[in-house]
Amino acid sequence: MHARQYSLLILLLSVPFISAYVANDSSSDDVICPGDGACYPRIFEATTEFQPIKEGQEIPPGLHVRLNVYTGEKEAKLMDNEDTTADHSLTVNPEEEYSIVPVSNDTDPAQQVVEDTVPPKFNSEFRDSSKPNARIPQSDHQRFEANLKVVSNPTEYEEVELLEALDSMEDLVHEIDFGKLLAKNDGLGQVADFMDTKWSDAIRLKAATIIGSAVQNNPPVQQSALQLDLVGRMLTRISSEQQPKVLSRYMYALSSMVRGNTQAIKVVNEKGGLTQLAGLYVKHQNEDFRKKCAIFVADFLNPDMEEVEELTEQVEVPSNMLASEGTEDWCQHLQKTLLDSSITQDTKEKTIRGLSMVRSQAPVPCAITPELQPWIKSELIEFESDQDFDEYTRMLRSLEE
Repeated sequence: MHARQYSLLILLLSVPFISAYVANDSSSDDVICPGDGACYPRIFEATTEFQPIKEGQEIPPGLHVRLNVYTGEKEAKLMDNEDTTADHSLTVNPEEEYSIVPVSNDTDPAQQVVEDTVPPKFNSEFRDSSKPNARIPQSDHQRFEANLKVVSNPTEYEEVELLEALDSMEDLVHEIDFGKLLAKNDGLGQVADFMDTKWSDAIRLKAATIIGSAVQNNPPVQQSALQLDLVGRMLTRISSEQQPKVLSRYMYALSSMVRGNTQAIKVVNEKGGLTQLAGLYVKHQNEDFRKKCAIFVADFLNPDMEEVEELTEQVEVPSNMLASEGTEDWCQHLQKTLLDSSITQDTKEKTIRGLSMVRSQAPVPCAITPELQPWIKSELIEFESDQDFDEYTRMLRSLEE
């Protein structure tokens, strides 16, 4: 055997032993080895199935993360097309939509803390016992401070510098700690000021995205948003905004503020938000905006939606808050959208979910129209035999009931 071939053979045979050594070396930056000696990767490795997130693991962005209400453990998996508000979980996605923590219907009622009334409006004494994430690099904290300085003094910078700071801040506030810091340092209100029409489309879009990302899965920041009346301000901005992409981001931010927050739901009801949005849904033909509206309606009317304080105390959404004005309008608008042959499959699924929720909350006013009935039957014929569309066909059948 030639010397070169022999060396290659030795190298190949050595690989498993080298790998085994690294996996058990507690000094490696890529693994975590607690006292019991069972090492695991520092970066959570997601699959298509939920797996527990172990202590100290870093979670990559864009995963579907949930809190298992029975074990108290956080679990995560890769996002897929069926990860929607019906999953009854807490989802972390940098760009989009969902984040809910409901109490399972199977949960022992004795274990639930249910209040008969809505908590005091905009209670500033929101308890937050979560510990700061010590694994956040110091460089990220420095970057956040630099971004906040720019955002706090926007007239001193060119628009390109402001956009760079907002873009960097958007990346950071997906981390819960930075969302809290943004609210604590009055940055949330300062970012909200960029939604004013005097700023460019790009800046308004970034501002809405930052707000949505900061409040998502972050109850203390949701509370700060309420104190700043960001729900009301967002409804006002949505009414006057003309740019479709910015509108969609405003709806994303509004959904993030309202989802799982009983006080925010109450604000929307008091301001006639469902009726207002129904009128805008008709006015704007943009498909992405309409899809975001359907998601908002489904989340807003979902009776399983719960407000979470410290992920331990659940406050039930009173049923009279869900019987909102405007559901009849949404019943008609969503059905007309489904008859539009140009919409994508994703928009159909989001629209049907919204329509199903409207019907479950207002079954008498929301009858399926004669025009939609044959469409439902044709969709069932096309997709019923495809297992990939089980959830879709289940929702279609619910419309026939």
